Amino acid sequence: MLFSIFICLGAGTALGASNGNINSSSLEVNMTKQNPDTARPGETVELTVSVQNVGTKDLKDITVKVNPEYPFTGISGQSLEKSISYLNARQDDSEGGVLKFKLMTDAGASAGTYDIDIVTTYKSGSGSSSTTYTTRKTITLEVRGKEYAQIVTIDKANIDIAKEETLEFIVTNTGTSPLKNMVISWKDPEGWSCRCIRIIQNILNTWMLASP
Repeated sequence: MLFSIFICLGAGTALGASNGNINSSSLEVNMTKQNPDTARPGETVELTVSVQNVGTKDLKDITVKVNPEYPFTGISGQSLEKSISYLNARQDDSEGGVLKFKLMTDAGASAGTYDIDIVTTYKSGSGSSSTTYTTRKTITLEVRGKEYAQIVTIDKANIDIAKEETLEFIVTNTGTSPLKNMVISWKDPEGWSCRCIRIIQNILNTWMLASP
């Protein structure tokens, strides 16, 4: 009788000749945190990346590189490529490496989601039997719209001296994202409007404007 045996080996997997065990080189790279949760136009965003060896072979010379595309760019003095010298096999969730990368978000970026790639290279084995692997992972970052508030109407052009009056400011959110913790300051050349400023600030410190 003739039997045919097929063994499927994934990328980075080798069959040990001495004992028949399958030895696997496997590295998991994931973005675990984004700060802020939604990137803002004209501001930086920090990515926290976890690197974990979930295979059965030790790995060395690990490099992780972020390849930003519009609307994200690198920042001067902030490396987009970082290294880990060695990771033991069969790590659990509490082990592995943690890397942080900072990117700049373009000031004119539109609200939406954008893809960037994380490219990882690592070595398994030693000497002439050492093998280099390269993996690529695409992550998605969200960009919020630009925040902008505009005072479009003030109900009085003149105020009588020594008379307490109420001013009404109509404020419009002309951006594409909600506003919060907004403070309005108003300065008059005569210097008698301080009380009005405090009242307006107290009202607006907890006021949130919804996007139009």
